[in-house]
Amino acid sequence: MCRYANVLFPLWLSVIHLSLCVYGTKFEDFKDDHGLRRKLVLRDGTTKPAWKKFGQGAVPTKWANATIYYRYSESFSAEQRTTINHVLGIVQNASCVQFVERTLEKNYTLFSPGPTCASHVGMQGGRQTVFLAKGCFTTARIARQVLHLLGFHAELNRPDRDAYIDVNWSNIKPGMMRAFYRYPEESHLTLNLPFDFHSVSFFDNTRDYGLDSSKWIVRSNNSSVMTLGNENGFSVLDLRKINKVYCDRLRST
Repeated sequence: MCRYANVLFPLWLSVIHLSLCVYGTKFEDFKDDHGLRRKLVLRDGTTKPAWKKFGQGAVPTKWANATIYYRYSESFSAEQRTTINHVLGIVQNASCVQFVERTLEKNYTLFSPGPTCASHVGMQGGRQTVFLAKGCFTTARIARQVLHLLGFHAELNRPDRDAYIDVNWSNIKPGMMRAFYRYPEESHLTLNLPFDFHSVSFFDNTRDYGLDSSKWIVRSNNSSVMTLGNENGFSVLDLRKINKVYCDRLRST
């Protein structure tokens, strides 16, 4: 039996959700560009992820041999594919990670159009999807999803987050609060790296999460950093994380 997503849906989305359930369409949980777990529709026959809810010890799974097999939806234009290739190339040039076009491999990623920018966190097994809406085709937004694909949660969700930034909880809409939860060390490894104020995983501090136009994150008093995140792509520490998880052990053998 289909069950409703664990976020609040507008009435029209609930009707669509129910209709799709009746016709047997499957749903998957995602970490999306807003940091929320939500339900997105996939075609029949796709696998449902087995990962636990955040905060219950879910540990992202690495891709074997630092290799991610992928393919593109035929709906993407040549320009859109070039933009994705640019981001994948940045990772390949800065690490041992390789993105290889899929032939018959069982575990792979499909880059596909969708209603938002969204990706699983880590390898799920079987086919999984990175959704990219029309507004997602910037280096930073694609890089954010590639980080999730490789198994990294947002820097905002680090277990030691409160030592570096303050969340303005009073200004966050009730339905958006889960985007700001801290995850346990087991599910978001800090890797003994400094808190990365410039990580591309920070979503826009002025987006519509708040009850008013004021920001929902403020820097801590002991920080000299004036802004969070960046719109240029991966930070130095973003790429260092990828290397520590996927490449350091390979290079030492």
